[in-house]
Amino acid sequence: MAQSKILAGGIAAAVVCCFFSLSYLADGADRLGFYKVGVTLRMPIALLGSADEQFKVAEAYHNGTGVQQDYDVATFWLKKAASHGHVSAGNDLAVLFLQGHGGYEDPWDALTAIRRAAGQNDLVALTNLGLVYERGQIVSRDYAEAAKWYTTAAMQGYPDAQYALALLYRSGRGVAHDDKQAFFWFQQAADHGFVDAQSAVSQAYWFGIGVKADTEKAIHYLIAAADGGSPEAEYNLGTAYDAGSGVEKNPEKALIWWKKAAEHNQREAAFRVGVAYSDGIGVPKDEALAASWYLKAANLGEASAQTNLGLDYMDGTGVDRNDENAVNWLQKAADQGQAEGQANLGIMYAKGRGVEKDLGRAMALFKQAADQGNAEAEFNIGVMYLHGEGVAADTEQAMDWFKKAASHGSQNAKDAIEQLVTRI
Repeated sequence: MAQSKILAGGIAAAVVCCFFSLSYLADGADRLGFYKVGVTLRMPIALLGSADEQFKVAEAYHNGTGVQQDYDVATFWLKKAASHGHVSAGNDLAVLFLQGHGGYEDPWDALTAIRRAAGQNDLVALTNLGLVYERGQIVSRDYAEAAKWYTTAAMQGYPDAQYALALLYRSGRGVAHDDKQAFFWFQQAADHGFVDAQSAVSQAYWFGIGVKADTEKAIHYLIAAADGGSPEAEYNLGTAYDAGSGVEKNPEKALIWWKKAAEHNQREAAFRVGVAYSDGIGVPKDEALAASWYLKAANLGEASAQTNLGLDYMDGTGVDRNDENAVNWLQKAADQGQAEGQANLGIMYAKGRGVEKDLGRAMALFKQAADQGNAEAEFNIGVMYLHGEGVAADTEQAMDWFKKAASHGSQNAKDAIEQLVTRI
């Protein structure tokens, strides 16, 4: 029964950047760049009741700038500042509450604070109010209302709001689906240096979504996003260098960018680094390093890496052979519906390696993988029918499965068909 490792995919699948809903509340952290004076110098003025200094001390503790991050201390000083009428402090208290880090005890107090700041045209608060409606926090989810508040802040040049609004146009939530409007707002945010927006603009130019396709511009924005630390952009730029798509093919540069992405826990990038070390592409071949990168990617949930790590443990490649570890990782991949993981886990059950031998379970796993067109699984089903392993022997069924496997490129199946034809 054959087994095969998974190779890295091509550029087309990899270049699709992942878009996420905003996973944070805009909390005014950008203001911190202006607070150059140390907390120790601000503290006496804050103690005297200066709302501005109290707010700045709170922001420092909230973000861990110059001091140990401490949400409780941040909450204390934000409450002080808010009690003196500091609107942004009230907004940030609400943010702490919504992030689960303290702040207000009553959710309606939090919403009131955000509304108060938004009423004074605080762009951060306007964006946060949109996000409250988008998420359905405190209030019922209302995408149209979210779009309204995002638009108010976006029209005034706030990049967080521009990006959030672009996502709504892209998904058609709260506004009519409009790729051109999505691109417009992504572009606005990108030109303000918003990294995720730069990545989105790159994708739009790459595939011609809302704008005429332009590979040169796609690469320009992709490099900007990668330089800005976007894990997805780092991964995609590495993939572009690997394939020579839009840039000159360069395996060494591909590996550099994949490693950067992997350091930011981009799981596909960690997998690609593992493949590079396994195959010796851009680096000397090193199976032990390959296995270590597969482990990183596998722990991040990358199914292909889980399969390859399982195979390493099956064969003792780069790691000590360990059937139990092999089964553990192959099971994780199989649970995600990964065909190669299912097929190779089937082998372990068929042979009783790392688990009690169970031909019925093996057949079920092979069929799950075969349903996805996995040639080795189809071949193994044919073998089981040919020899009556876990099923009644049936040469015709065996031949049918061998033909399916052969049509998907299995040389073992082609050889088996030739031998069966000779026997008949």
